[in-house]
Amino acid sequence: MKKLVTGATGFIGSAITRELIREGKEVKVFIRETSNTRNIDNLAVEKAYGDIRDGDSMKRALKGCDTLYLTAANFAHWAPDPKVLYEVNVGLTERLALACASHISPPTFVYCSTIAAAGPSLLGEFRSESQPPSPISDYGRSKLGGELALARLAGKLPATIVRPGIIFGERNRDMLPIFQTISKLRMHLVPSFHPPR
Repeated sequence: MKKLVTGATGFIGSAITRELIREGKEVKVFIRETSNTRNIDNLAVEKAYGDIRDGDSMKRALKGCDTLYLTAANFAHWAPDPKVLYEVNVGLTERLALACASHISPPTFVYCSTIAAAGPSLLGEFRSESQPPSPISDYGRSKLGGELALARLAGKLPATIVRPGIIFGERNRDMLPIFQTISKLRMHLVPSFHPPR
């Protein structure tokens, strides 16, 4: 059985794709005809072309796959219109889950959520899984909505939700301006002074 990765041309999706290949798994990537494939060029993957918003093309891509990794559309964390966030992170997630559930043997749905769906911890405390989510941003609320959409379908397909924090590394162009700025800063270490008692 193959692993289907959506968003494989992006930073997170391409990292997952490379790791699956390193583990010896067969990988299929679901991409648009117009996708920039520089992050997966020269990788031994099967390419399925279509639009993630099109349920029929997703159903075709899912054939022969036992796992779906939803890492596509993570661009939506900076969408200026909250409606886009909810359409992508809730509506799209639900449609993909329904496409999975329509199969006789539904694939495991691995949903890349975010720590923002949990919300911040109280001052001086660590957040635990027993605490109810309390996201404070539209992005976090929309990602939580995607998690809840999966939860509603829990009896129809196996699902795993992952809540990473900020991810950075090779091929992540979104974080590049931050590091470029830091590299231009002059930093001086000031020794601390403790007067004698």
